[in-house]
Amino acid sequence: MLPQNEVNQGREASELEEETGSVADTKREGHEAALPEEENDAVETKAAMGAVDPEVVVPVVAQNEASPAKTVAVDPPAGAIGSTDEPSRAPAANEPRSIRNLYVTVYSFNLFTITDGAIRLVVLLHAAALGFSPIQIAIMFTLYELAGVFTNLFGGIIGTRYGLKVSLFISLGTQVVGLVMLLLTTIIFPEVEDDNVSEEVRIRVTAWITFCQMMSGISKDFMKLACKSVPKLVTKEGADDALFHLVVMVTGWKNSFKGFGTVLGAVLVEFIGFEPAIGVLLGIIFVIAPVPMIWMDRDIGQGSKKTARFSWKAFQSTWNVNVLSSARVFLFGSRDVWFEIAAPIFIRGILGWPEFTVGLFMGAYTIIYGQLQTATGKVYKSKKKSKGTGGESNAAGTDDAEVATEQVRRCCKASFEGPPTEKHVPGWAYATTAFTLIWGIVLYPLYRKYADSGFTSSHWQWSIAGVLIAGLVIFACMFAVNSAVHSYLIVLYAEGNKLTMTVGTYYSANALGRLVGTILSGVIYQYTQEDFGISVCLWVAAVFMAIAGAVAIALRPHVSNKPAQV
Repeated sequence: MLPQNEVNQGREASELEEETGSVADTKREGHEAALPEEENDAVETKAAMGAVDPEVVVPVVAQNEASPAKTVAVDPPAGAIGSTDEPSRAPAANEPRSIRNLYVTVYSFNLFTITDGAIRLVVLLHAAALGFSPIQIAIMFTLYELAGVFTNLFGGIIGTRYGLKVSLFISLGTQVVGLVMLLLTTIIFPEVEDDNVSEEVRIRVTAWITFCQMMSGISKDFMKLACKSVPKLVTKEGADDALFHLVVMVTGWKNSFKGFGTVLGAVLVEFIGFEPAIGVLLGIIFVIAPVPMIWMDRDIGQGSKKTARFSWKAFQSTWNVNVLSSARVFLFGSRDVWFEIAAPIFIRGILGWPEFTVGLFMGAYTIIYGQLQTATGKVYKSKKKSKGTGGESNAAGTDDAEVATEQVRRCCKASFEGPPTEKHVPGWAYATTAFTLIWGIVLYPLYRKYADSGFTSSHWQWSIAGVLIAGLVIFACMFAVNSAVHSYLIVLYAEGNKLTMTVGTYYSANALGRLVGTILSGVIYQYTQEDFGISVCLWVAAVFMAIAGAVAIALRPHVSNKPAQV
């Protein structure tokens, strides 16, 4: 039997232990309330953004000397950025970057795209007015597209090694060089504006402008590489719906601003001339520079320099990336084979529209196309939980035909729930193939009637214009979805540590398709316009689009590495 004093000591120890446990519970429950008001607000803000320090230590007991303090390490949620006392700590590999980077790159990309769209139309219309042939004009843009093939390949490595901010400023610097060179064209070749300019001078001017366009092509693809990669860097891993809507927003607004640039180029050439127009575009570039210089993260997009080396291994990609890149070649080849060279010259020559009207029309079309691409996000809506089944309706006495109709409706609706998948790619491509083929078939007899009238019948001229414009709008709707789905899937397929290189490989294929399409556009139109108008270009486009759909059948289902984080 224990002495009374030992019993009393045991009771006191037990009471002390219970009191200590109560204090610990109180500490745990009141930890957040114990923070200063400013620090508590910071913790709440970070929790909403998924940003809690990975080594947050919560004190459990620190009041009693007899019981040492215990600590509990809180696991950070995915997407942590850093603690309040370490705001400058670099985020981990899978953590989303500040949304500020998206705003900065969208601002830079859109203003830059104004200059890109304007340059293209300024050169095209000015060259056509000076008497250059469709093939010569097509040649002027060959290096623009060819430069994109190599810029995207090697630019992805540069972006991974040095970050996307470096890529963006390489883009701005190269664009300035290209614009200054264009500004010097009439100074170096003053005879190009003479009525009886020699063929030798035309060849030299063509070579010079081709080189200028190469600089613009390099610039454009460095900018695209930087800005198309950022949406994934600011989105949590597995948040596919959010990523899809960001991608279509960036892509759609880019195309709308390119259309605005096309309109601006036409207006500038018409009212102030070639050289002053180039000067205005230079001014826009200098307006862009301060914003990313101040507010863009220096190391955003920067990856491991061990994997980002100039070697064949750097260009090796996953199966889906390779398949989608191959499909992209034919997708954009199908558009540019009729749109880049043939369409503006056809509208100006056959329909008799002046340069200014052609520029306004092409610009308005591109703006509409961009907005349609942005609206693609409304076609594919977030998945929602089912609220009922067809069986319940039938049990209530619903007719079998109504049940079948409801099931079909739900099946169609389900195909557009959530972000697009690899299953949607061939379907959209084949639908666009069928339309493009029919469009060319309808235009051909109208063109023949107009040609047989000696190109004087206003009836057939307006008939061609009506079919052409209606076709452009329908094609824009269908192609916008094709392009948006492609753009989303490549960002989804890209691996985090090789994001920039993967996007670069993909847009290299994009540039290759545009190069092939641009060259064929000039060549095919020059040799077939007299007998077929623009129809042969459209039929070739249909073949390209069909190949894009056939290639996309090989895409495999994508499995996300991590679940979406809320």
